[in-house]
Amino acid sequence: DDFTIWDRVWNNIWIVDDLIYEDSNPMTGEVVYGTPNRLGLFSGANIILANTVANGARNSNNGIDIIVNAAMLASEGSVVAQYWQNTISNAAYNGPNPANPATSLGDGRGPRRNPDSFMPSYTGNSDIRGYFRFWGSMAQKKRGYMKRNAPGPYNISPGIGYDKDYHYDYNFTDFSIPPYFPPASRADGSMVLVIKAYGEIPTNTKEGTTQ
Repeated sequence: DDFTIWDRVWNNIWIVDDLIYEDSNPMTGEVVYGTPNRLGLFSGANIILANTVANGARNSNNGIDIIVNAAMLASEGSVVAQYWQNTISNAAYNGPNPANPATSLGDGRGPRRNPDSFMPSYTGNSDIRGYFRFWGSMAQKKRGYMKRNAPGPYNISPGIGYDKDYHYDYNFTDFSIPPYFPPASRADGSMVLVIKAYGEIPTNTKEGTTQ
């Protein structure tokens, strides 16, 4: 090994319950305009909404949404819901599929979790965990999944994950960003964070490249 080279270790941030400012609306998460409260979450990998009871696990059987007030940046990953462990009973989607890993929605342990139990308890074809009520800002290298359902390769309905309720926190632009959080622009007004690409991924075929 070359000890003159520093390695980076990309770590995930796991959100296991609400992250809400003291003066925000406790039901909707709406932030107060002019509040001094700021929170920045900067991950070198992913920011993951954990599949916990507090975050609406088991098809939101406790009637709980997840609320987050923050500026979130996943520089090498995504802001994404943890759907690997779920409680659906559809055998095609509740466990790993070695022949086609892209369709693996679970690891088979979901029915035994939240709360822990040796007796499996399924929730049918639905593991909808409520709403992700978000007030803040979000930047990610790749768009993360919040909900897996039909239409698409995940032919289950209503599906797995969260419905989205997103709102920008104008306190970041009108007042200040969170302490030590990477700014979106430089002192001269030039942008630090820009959209690298937008649109469909090109498809290479023997006839050529198409969009």
